[in-house]
Amino acid sequence: MARKLPALPSPEVPMFGADGTMNPIWRQFWQNLLLYVSVADLVVSPSYANDAAAAAGGVQIGEEYRNGSVRQARVV
Repeated sequence: MARKLPALPSPEVPMFGADGTMNPIWRQFWQNLLLYVSVADLVVSPSYANDAAAAAGGVQIGEEYRNGSVRQARVV
């Protein structure tokens, strides 16, 4: 089953502190994003020509699917 992208931190949250270390909120975001982007999941996911075909295949809005070798998210 497809997953949703992790929420992007607020623009007011700086990515790095004055000492150059990454803000923990941003660190968590990047870690979650790396977990989201799994090549193995993409390889075994069904391929659909477009959002309409993905919807017919059971992909929910916001979930990912692939179109050949391109990763896409259903928006309609």
